[in-house]
Amino acid sequence: GPASPAMPPPPVQPREPPAAPSSAAGPPSPEFMWCQRSDRVYVTIKVADCVRAAVHVNDGELSFSGHGHGARGTRDYALSLRLAGAVVPSRCCWFVCGPSVRVRLEKEAAGPYWDSLMVGVKPPQCKIDWQSWIDEDEECEVSAAPSGFEANDLQMQMVGQSIEFYRDESRLTSSEEEGEEEDSVMMDHGLNSVDALSVKFRALEVEKAARTRSKAERRQRREATRDALAAADERSRDLKYGRPARELSEEEEGLVAGAGTLRQRLKEQKRAERLYWLSRAHHQMRPQEKDTAKARAAANRAAQDELARHVSRLKQVGVDALVGDESRRRTRHAIRAAALEAAYTEVGYKDAAPIVAHELAAAAAREAMGEPPPQPIEAAAEAAAEAAGLRHAGIRPEAEDDEIALEENEERSEELRLEENTELAEGQAEGVDESEDSLQLEENMEGLEGGPPAVLV
Repeated sequence: GPASPAMPPPPVQPREPPAAPSSAAGPPSPEFMWCQRSDRVYVTIKVADCVRAAVHVNDGELSFSGHGHGARGTRDYALSLRLAGAVVPSRCCWFVCGPSVRVRLEKEAAGPYWDSLMVGVKPPQCKIDWQSWIDEDEECEVSAAPSGFEANDLQMQMVGQSIEFYRDESRLTSSEEEGEEEDSVMMDHGLNSVDALSVKFRALEVEKAARTRSKAERRQRREATRDALAAADERSRDLKYGRPARELSEEEEGLVAGAGTLRQRLKEQKRAERLYWLSRAHHQMRPQEKDTAKARAAANRAAQDELARHVSRLKQVGVDALVGDESRRRTRHAIRAAALEAAYTEVGYKDAAPIVAHELAAAAAREAMGEPPPQPIEAAAEAAAEAAGLRHAGIRPEAEDDEIALEENEERSEELRLEENTELAEGQAEGVDESEDSLQLEENMEGLEGGPPAVLV
C-alpha cells in the first residue's frame, strides 16, 4: 500500500526570557547599571533627558518612573526592584543629569559588598558598571564616588529635599523659582543719567523686598494648610477609634476647605504679582515721553473717529452700537483696534512700545465710550492675593522705610527734571545752542515717572 505521510515534528516552544523588574502591562523597564562601595550603592538608570522623574526608596524597594529617551525610544519608563540589602531611605538621594538618572543608596551598615543588587533573577536590563567598580579588597578607606556622582554633600542634600515635591500628595507645592523677579533694570530710550538709573535700581530693591515678603507668606500658607490637613486626619482617626478628638479651629476648617484649590490660587497670585512688576518702569525700555504724548493724542483721535464710523454703520442696519452688553463690547473692540494702530505709528514696535500702545488704546476706547478706565494691574494683583488667602500681594514694600525711600526717589527724579528744564531755559535765553544730548536728557527726565499706569486689557 501507499506509504503513510511523515508526521511533522512537534513545534518548538520558545524559551521564556527572564522577567523584567516592572509590570509587563505598564511602561517598559529601562536599562540600568550599578556599582558599590562598602557604605553605598550607586545605580545609573539609562533614560536620557528625563522629565517627570520620580524615585522612591521604601521598605527595601527601589522604584523609578519618568519620561525620556531609553532603549525603546522616547516614552514612559518604570522600574521596580527589591534590593538585596538594607538601606536608609532618608539618606538616599537621586538627581537627573543629561544622559541618565543617578541614584545613591546609603547602606544601613558599612560592611561586606552585596552579592547582587536585587533579590531574584537578574533581568537583562541590569548590568554592572565595571568602569566604576572597585573590588572590595582594593577599596581605600575613603573611596571617591564613581564618575557622574561627583555632587558634593550639600548638593546631594538639596537633591534629596527636592524629592518631597514629587511625594507631595496634597499637591500644595509649586516651584518658587517660577516667575521670580529679573535682577536687572532696563534703560529708557534716550540719554540715561546716573541719577535716573539709581532711581530704577532703588525701585528694583523695593521690588525684591516686597516679593520676598509674599514668597514667605506663600510658604507659611502651605505649611499651615498641611498642618490643618494633618489635624483633620488625626481627628478622623480619633473619632473612628472612640478616642477624645480635638475640635478644629475656624481657621483650620477654612484651610482644610480650601486645600483642594490652594496650589492653583497661589500660582495665580504669583502670576499676577509678576505681571505687576514687569509693568513697572524699571523693567521696561519705554519710549520717550514726547513719543508717548503723540501716541496718546493719536489714539484718542482714532478712537473718536472710529466710534462715529461704527455707530453710523450699525445705524444703517437698525442696530444701536451703544445699547446692550454685546453691542458695546463689539464697539469697544473696533474702537480699540483703530486706536492701537494709531498708537503704533507713533511709538513703534520695539522694546516696551507695544505695552505702551496697548495701554493707550485701551484707555482711549473706554474714554470714547464714556466708560471708566481699565482696572489697574495692581488691583488685579491684590485681588489674586486675597483669593489665595494672603495679606500681602507682593507689590508693596516690606517696611515703611522702603515706602519713604521710594517716595524720596520719586521726588528726586522730579527735582532733576526741573533742574534740567531750568538749565535748558537759561541756555535758550542766553542764545546757547541746544545739543542733541541735552534734548534727550530733558525728554528722558520727563519720562522718569513712567507712561500711563499699567492696565489689564
